[in-house]
Amino acid sequence: MLLGFTTLPRRRLAAGLAAWFALAATARAQSSGEAETPPALVTSDTPQFCAGLAEQLRQEIRSRRPAAVSDEVRMLEREGRRMCREGHVRPGILRIRRALMILRGE
Repeated sequence: MLLGFTTLPRRRLAAGLAAWFALAATARAQSSGEAETPPALVTSDTPQFCAGLAEQLRQEIRSRRPAAVSDEVRMLEREGRRMCREGHVRPGILRIRRALMILRGE
């Protein structure tokens, strides 16, 4: 009889500790931002968006020394602009974005 009496508090203690650890982990995740979802990135696949992105890339290229801009970035810029002009907007945007990432070192 004494054995059954001592196991009940141990079970409650174990259940309480498990609940406490789960609560602590949830609070830590929320405070560190792990539980939050990243904000949605809104983009467009219009020719106007492509032209604006290409102009942004051109401005970044102009702000750097000519030797600091790789041939790959220049080629991606040309291809991206050409594709956007010809109506292949999404692939053009992808090339321009890739050029921006390379230029920024991302």
